[in-house]
Amino acid sequence: SGQYNGSNAMGGQFVSTGATAIRTVIKDQGIQEVLAGGVASKTIVESQSELGSKGGQTIQAEGIASATTLNSGYQNVYGKANETYINGGLQNIASGGSALLTAVMSNGHQLVQQGGFAEQTTVENTGSMTVSGMASATVVLAGGSMAIANGGSAAQIVLSRGGNFILASGAYANNL
Repeated sequence: SGQYNGSNAMGGQFVSTGATAIRTVIKDQGIQEVLAGGVASKTIVESQSELGSKGGQTIQAEGIASATTLNSGYQNVYGKANETYINGGLQNIASGGSALLTAVMSNGHQLVQQGGFAEQTTVENTGSMTVSGMASATVVLAGGSMAIANGGSAAQIVLSRGGNFILASGAYANNL
């Protein structure tokens, strides 16, 4: 166990069981991997690599990340991501992963894969969201877009003027 505070990850940072990483900045092709029982707080992803592969954060099953700012790069969620701010980049919620209180802005994208779950996402200002899993209590504001793909489902959607909503064949939406 231990605590990392204010680290710059240009290589790899692995947050193991009982450890907490606070205010890590991920640059270029750097990675942060939050393992089962690990916690990451206030991570900033600023990957600007021109080499094709960008850096990011991966939250493994039973790992937790809170208050991540995703300016570019990626966040892969197999555990729990709380209060993520996506201002560019991709949040990928895999099967078994969950995201709570996500804000998707400025060309950012939230992808909820089959078996993944997103709750209380707000999408606006050229942000987008694609749901193949489940989403609940989503708010789509002006400039934002939400698409529910075949096999995906969503409940309690609030669609504001200027927001876009797409429901594919085989998808399900309740309380729109």
